[in-house]
Amino acid sequence: MQGSAISGARALDVLAMDVPVGHDAVRVALQGWRRWIEGVNACSDLVSRAEIVLAEVLNNITEHGFAEQEGVLLPIAVHCRMSGRGLHVMVVDKGRPVPADRCLAAVLPPVSLGTQDMDGLPEGGFGWCLIRELTCDLSLVSDGSGNRLCFVVPLGKPGSLADPAAPATPARPA
Repeated sequence: MQGSAISGARALDVLAMDVPVGHDAVRVALQGWRRWIEGVNACSDLVSRAEIVLAEVLNNITEHGFAEQEGVLLPIAVHCRMSGRGLHVMVVDKGRPVPADRCLAAVLPPVSLGTQDMDGLPEGGFGWCLIRELTCDLSLVSDGSGNRLCFVVPLGKPGSLADPAAPATPARPA
């Protein structure tokens, strides 16, 4: 990949990126995102949670939405905006349609904590649960023209992370 994965408008509290498909491009985009988020003086907890979610989302799009299409010319559009509530993110891609109902309702894979066989542990299946746990106002729209994922990484810890007795913020269908 030549040049930067970051392009588009950039104001103090707004970032727009076009990210080419591919793990290397995602890595470069996340580095640019990190420079931007540090410039808006976001708290380290929000930065860490948002980086985990954004990395998971972009890598999932690369792996599942555009499998076997590294460097495809249809970039992933990422729009971020800081507010007093947290980091608002919209990710738009032209990859394979995402089954929104299945993704938003994903459950953790079964894990036996007593197992001595590390090969028996699942490699994946944690992504959507992690995204749901670290965000609020999560919505996913998938139609014939692409996919649009919107979420907020709140300034405070969302849902059950903040208080185990508190209900998690429900995902809102689009």
